[in-house]
Amino acid sequence: MKTKTLLLLGGIFLSSIIQAQGLHIEDEPLPCIEKTFSVVVHVPKDSLGEIYIREDQVQDAIDTMNVHFAPICASFELCEFNVIENFQYAIPANTNEWQQMKVKYQQNNRINVFIVLNIPWTPFDCGYTDIGGLEFPQRDALMLKLPCVIELPKSLSHEMGHYFGLLDTYGTETSVPELVDGSNCETAGDLICDTPADPFVPGDTLKPKYLHESIPCRFVFTGRDAVGQYYVPDVGNMMTLYPDTCRCGFTKQQFSLMVNKYQNSADSW
Repeated sequence: MKTKTLLLLGGIFLSSIIQAQGLHIEDEPLPCIEKTFSVVVHVPKDSLGEIYIREDQVQDAIDTMNVHFAPICASFELCEFNVIENFQYAIPANTNEWQQMKVKYQQNNRINVFIVLNIPWTPFDCGYTDIGGLEFPQRDALMLKLPCVIELPKSLSHEMGHYFGLLDTYGTETSVPELVDGSNCETAGDLICDTPADPFVPGDTLKPKYLHESIPCRFVFTGRDAVGQYYVPDVGNMMTLYPDTCRCGFTKQQFSLMVNKYQNSADSW
């Protein structure tokens, strides 16, 4: 009897150690990649031959982005402001022109950011980015619309999140909807488990369907998930499509994914 009691106590003690180790791992600080990325910004002239954004305005957006990526010791520096003479690229007509822009102007071992007046073929308000492009810097890039860079400075951080491999919090148009209880979080939505399920559908009007008309960032959507639970998304996550003023930062798992993407692509940098 005494032996059984000792074994039981030993098992409880061992279980406590394992649980404590798990908690310790969860509480570990994020890894630092200690990397400064060189950014090349490409700006096509408009139809009048004018440059529609200044270098200091781009620098402001980069300064904001540096704050958001600081927890993983990643920073960005503007190493070149490249003016493109071809005004046609100020409003690329389709994905073929986007590919042409990259082939003509892409610089290897740099993060290439194209700032254009409009992107008529994308449903997204602010930009189009090759998701996970960090692993293929010789071919992939980011493209942002001018108003977003100037008026919505966190948009660059959002698009850079895509470049580092993150999806929008709702996932993609073909994603399986994530359940509110998170039971399918690894295979649905944005495939990340510490970002709550987000019911947003691209193309929807934010107000009054998702957000209160007069209280900033107040979520009011009344729809439920497949098992009848109400959604409580994090409208402050950097990868939401809610207003730029609501966005605050990334989650721990989002940071971890971005670190892994960099580690898998380190040879390219």
